[in-house]
Amino acid sequence: MLRSKVLLILFLPILLAFQEPQEGIETPPHNLTNKIRYRVADLGLISTPTDNIGPAINQEGAVTGWHPAKLNEHPTAWLWHEGQLKILHGLPNYPDTYATALNDKLQVVGIARSAQDVRFMHPFLWEKESMHDLGGLGGSFGAALDINAQGDIVGFSQLASGFTHAFLYHNGKIRDLGTLPNGDFSIAEGINNKDAVVGISNNAPKAVSRAFVYVQGKMSDLGLLPGGSFSHAHAINDAGVVVGWANTADGDIHACLWKNHKIVDLGTLGDSPSTAWGINAQGQIVGSSADRYQHQHAFLWENGHMEDLNHCIPSNSGWILQRAFRINNRGQIVGIGRLDGETHVFLLTPLTTDTKADPAPNFQLKDTQGRLHTLRDYIHRPLALFFFCGCPWCQECARAWAAVQQSGKLPSTCLTLIVFTGSANDAKTFLQETQLDIKNTLLLPDPSMRVALLYKTPVCPRVFILNTEQHIIYTNDHAADAPQKAAGTTITLNAIQAIQQLTNKTSETH
Repeated sequence: MLRSKVLLILFLPILLAFQEPQEGIETPPHNLTNKIRYRVADLGLISTPTDNIGPAINQEGAVTGWHPAKLNEHPTAWLWHEGQLKILHGLPNYPDTYATALNDKLQVVGIARSAQDVRFMHPFLWEKESMHDLGGLGGSFGAALDINAQGDIVGFSQLASGFTHAFLYHNGKIRDLGTLPNGDFSIAEGINNKDAVVGISNNAPKAVSRAFVYVQGKMSDLGLLPGGSFSHAHAINDAGVVVGWANTADGDIHACLWKNHKIVDLGTLGDSPSTAWGINAQGQIVGSSADRYQHQHAFLWENGHMEDLNHCIPSNSGWILQRAFRINNRGQIVGIGRLDGETHVFLLTPLTTDTKADPAPNFQLKDTQGRLHTLRDYIHRPLALFFFCGCPWCQECARAWAAVQQSGKLPSTCLTLIVFTGSANDAKTFLQETQLDIKNTLLLPDPSMRVALLYKTPVCPRVFILNTEQHIIYTNDHAADAPQKAAGTTITLNAIQAIQQLTNKTSETH
């Protein structure tokens, strides 16, 4: 029973709905490298932030997490898919929901908690618009923490005896995975598509936890750093590489990986602690680490190097990326950070100038003076191609872009093309009202929406950033900008990031 009480205190502070400890006032970090690698999207507030679980992403870019509909209300799980935000309501008598993982079938797992007593919570599976209670191993609490592509689920549950064990849920049945030899508790945190499970267990009553891997019915100790005494495994990829953390001989906490029966210390961004939370098929690892000022920053580890993700986004983004929890095989990263003094979920999407990107369809349109233009007339220069209709969202976006034009942040060779789905007179009025730079903006009315349909832009505003070969390197597809219609400032920020990345790439080749 003591072990269960310790578990509630240490592993799930989320159940106590505490506020995240303040780390002192920090301003958004300066991008020292000037190599912008990602565009950052705000997915909204997240309630009761915790060190232990965070938002998750699948291979298609859908994201799940939790936040209150309004501040100070009950936490509610959500699923964000193809630009739509869906609320995942709780089980009867368990209204508070925390989503912890999802797969490409849009099966979401997590925790449903009693609003009256935080000691009572159940693991849930949400699929096909329905919430299902997964049951447990005989006790009063449990949690589902990960799900693989086949729909196999892992987590933990209290036993009737009061101890806590890891479980595997497969084909409608929940199975106790046991513990390490001589242990009395375990938690399963990650599962790959080959049904290898990782987590923590002790190897003696009241002993400290050690990372484990469970394969083919056997739970094995993953080992410790030299001189260390405990470790923790969070995730495993299909190659069997495990990530988590362990303590060093000096007592510091370091992110680490286990591969081929060996443990590797991933280091820190300047100080302890550091933790590895997620890994993808390419072996890219994400997590969080203290810097030399003891501020928690999100990191990406690849090719033997740990990089502060705050150095991979524009300095003027307003973000402090604090913890990166998951990374998919596309390289998209989800985590939490500070934005305008509040804790928000972020989504990072890699920028690319790869010429294998889709080519932009060519078109012909006349400008407001009746002169004919084709897209190919402007090859060999970067283009910002906008589709506007004149609605309030389009006006907001156009004004934000006008501010960018006036700021001098755009390269002199960049041209703005606006396809306006209305008459020439309405296009002229729109240009005047939004104060776009007339000298560097080409206005092309498209009242029949012929070009808009060619580019498949049923939702506006829409922007396509084209490189000098007229391949599309960025578009706000509304499944990568915000859970609701993206704000004009968000679209503009992501567009300018793409152009700056393109400019940096071009300068590096000369």
